[in-house]
Amino acid sequence: MNMNETNFSYPVCVQCQKRIQIQPNKVSCHKCNSNFHKKCAKKAVREFRCINYCLQCIQLYDVLRYNPYYDALKELDEKTDDDGIKSLITDDPSESTEILEEFSKVLEDCKNLTLSEYNSETSTKKSMQTLSFSFLNIDGNASNFDSFATTIEAIDSKFSVIGLAETNIFSDNQNLYQLNGYNSVYSDKLDDKKKGSGVALYFRNQFSFQKLDELTYTNKDIESLFTKVVLETHDIFIGVIYRPPSGDITKFNDTLCEILSKFKTTDRLCIMGDFNINLFCQSSSSKKFEETFMCSGLLPTISIYTHHKPACQKTCIDNILIKNIPTHCLSTGTLETHISHHKSLFLTYKTGTDDQKPKPSPPTKLTYSYSDANIGALNELLHNELYIRKNFHDFDGFINIIHKSIDSTCKLKTPKTTNRTKERNPWITKGLINAISKRDKLYDTWRKSTSKKLPEGDPTLRENFRKYRNMLSNLIKLGKQRFYKTKFREAEGDKKCIWKLINSLRGKSPTKISNTFRINNTSISCKKTIARKFNEYFCSLAENLNKSHMHNDKIDETAFQKYLSSPSESSMFMSDTDPDEIVNIIKNLDNQKSSDIPITVIKKINYTISTSLSTLYNDCIQSGKFPDVLKKEKSTDCDSALIPLLRS
Repeated sequence: MNMNETNFSYPVCVQCQKRIQIQPNKVSCHKCNSNFHKKCAKKAVREFRCINYCLQCIQLYDVLRYNPYYDALKELDEKTDDDGIKSLITDDPSESTEILEEFSKVLEDCKNLTLSEYNSETSTKKSMQTLSFSFLNIDGNASNFDSFATTIEAIDSKFSVIGLAETNIFSDNQNLYQLNGYNSVYSDKLDDKKKGSGVALYFRNQFSFQKLDELTYTNKDIESLFTKVVLETHDIFIGVIYRPPSGDITKFNDTLCEILSKFKTTDRLCIMGDFNINLFCQSSSSKKFEETFMCSGLLPTISIYTHHKPACQKTCIDNILIKNIPTHCLSTGTLETHISHHKSLFLTYKTGTDDQKPKPSPPTKLTYSYSDANIGALNELLHNELYIRKNFHDFDGFINIIHKSIDSTCKLKTPKTTNRTKERNPWITKGLINAISKRDKLYDTWRKSTSKKLPEGDPTLRENFRKYRNMLSNLIKLGKQRFYKTKFREAEGDKKCIWKLINSLRGKSPTKISNTFRINNTSISCKKTIARKFNEYFCSLAENLNKSHMHNDKIDETAFQKYLSSPSESSMFMSDTDPDEIVNIIKNLDNQKSSDIPITVIKKINYTISTSLSTLYNDCIQSGKFPDVLKKEKSTDCDSALIPLLRS
């Protein structure tokens, strides 16, 4: 064998392009079998779980996975515990193994999905009662929120809570950025920063939440926003955190420790955020951050890359940290949303048994139908009933007649339900939602074309995806503009309609009352029950106040007379009312007043009931007796509509 043949058989280092003549100096990539000198491998090769991978394969095949519990499981039987992970969990070795395996499985099962894959996965879990979270660094509401809102509409199973970072807006402008079926709470961005600041949380309408101001920070080192959410079975604290990359990491960790110290060891906690600390890189800053949340009992749930800029390494800088949330029923991962360089994170966990279905906002029950035909029949029936007694003096009898007449003519035999809700983003069409699915398919096709020879994938497929993605972004902006241009054109000359459109663009809308109230540790969503409980509370205030101040001494019930002057019997005169005055009062009632019977219906039976109402009112004034039903509201449909009317 000659010298040339011997030299030819030596492997070539991919990094320096020189032959590796000494075999012990050779390091090979497990994935592509590329060879490196040991010296060159320090920059070009990384060891992961005792296996060597070149940096190109790491980026191409997403080899890296953050899982601090994986190595701890291997070392659990050893006497030393250098990382201190075991001691943070439990002193019992057998119990530690089970917990570590459970924690490790959560991170090993973390996956990356497209929107269509996520919809397919969640469609099989619709019978479960779940709570779901999502987080995204949106990189500016002004530029990306419309695309984000369209993406949320394309998701079949809506997230319970959504966290955002880098909103770049003040909280005063939060109404400009609304999602269908969600309420929001924002924290202000930094005054001196136009970009890279601001956090927010969105909650489904059926959730009641309370902002915790004492845990809200906005400074150059950390931005945080925390809330307390009241659920039927338990309460949970939910927060979103953003760490500005230019901030001091030590100060960030100190503030995070201070925040976490405010929670009890038994509190359920979920923290979403962009921490700008790469957990793939075991640097001193990442180890300190890891120690901070682990010492507080928090579990990281995202183990794959969450951020990737072109020509840059993939990093795991976003995460969802949880505490006291059952891990055996967790589903975590990232979503391809193509909104910013960050991926959307998701976490779903089961809160009930499989046969328990989620409880969305209860639909509105339509018990009565006030059609023109029914109103005509009601007027005729009331005319026959009331005009038999021209001098009507029995108030309870009058109420009973109204009640029975409405039930007889307008009450439905089978109540209907409706889910009518105010649409906050009506410009989002089915066409835009379908376009998102097509964009995801183009992305999948391109990513599947990546290989060692084509690390960036097929150039043609990549260009097709890029062009369609940019076109879709423009279509979303144009779709919103065209929708409102058409609406303003249709409303030309109608000031009321124009101002309604302006207010919708401004995000200005009446404050919405929560659908659910927690009374005596019981979650109540029935509107009538809530109204009755409020009524009972306010009616009992005086009585409870008297009881709290009562002593054994007998109270002189006539003591107030000592403070009154001598009565003057001719001090005031009130003339009797008449049907015409009642008719005018009813005509001027506000149609928007809350009532089980619409005010518009009362106006349509105005002339039929005005004579009886005037007689009853005159009787009250002359006798000096006020009907008991007007002193305390009852829960009947008729009373709740007529009592505000008679009080006016």
